[in-house]
Amino acid sequence: MGALLAFRSVRLTTLPPRVVPNPCWLPFLFLLALGLGCPVWAGTSTAVTLAEPDTILVSCSVFEDLNEDGVRQPGEPPLPGIRLTNGLEILVTDVDGQADLAVDRAIYRFVTMTTPAGWWPTAAWYHWVPVGVTGPDTVAFGLRVEPETASDPIRWVHICDTQIHDWDNVLMEDLAAINEFPDRPLFIINTGDIVNVGQDTLQWEIYLEEIAVSELPVQH
Repeated sequence: MGALLAFRSVRLTTLPPRVVPNPCWLPFLFLLALGLGCPVWAGTSTAVTLAEPDTILVSCSVFEDLNEDGVRQPGEPPLPGIRLTNGLEILVTDVDGQADLAVDRAIYRFVTMTTPAGWWPTAAWYHWVPVGVTGPDTVAFGLRVEPETASDPIRWVHICDTQIHDWDNVLMEDLAAINEFPDRPLFIINTGDIVNVGQDTLQWEIYLEEIAVSELPVQH
């Protein structure tokens, strides 16, 4: 017996034969699939049903943020040659600082900008693409001149698995130690897991209060 698909969700999950501990379960799963009105395949290959495309056009602009407020103002010049991605392809802004990306929200839900050497974002370097709307969507990324990043090496600190759940002060102590580094890094990046329970807003608030100890920008 080959793979059995028995899930109604948008992305069907395959159950390969090696995860079925006893063949006697297969008839039960077969009947379960039929009862749910789900498709069933049998064979030696694995069948996968992909989610329907959910594409939105995102009109992106990148500009020099002269007053560093994160919002484009009249007279703030465009920045050509900045790389943007929709998770599948990389586009480069034109002479007007523009690039239009088609984002398939069934695959990826962000537009992200690559910060070039010699510059620094004045707001987020990523844009969460909204769901439930047909679009089009727009985003403007602001950059400011940052001489410290104009040449290698770029010094930064990577932290991960902070998993904040209560006040234990461990993260605050670590950040205070980083503040004392003699060869000062430019920023800290936390790749997660940031908190222990993502839906717990109190844990997020504790995290924000703890990273306030840092004298360096903390990206997360």
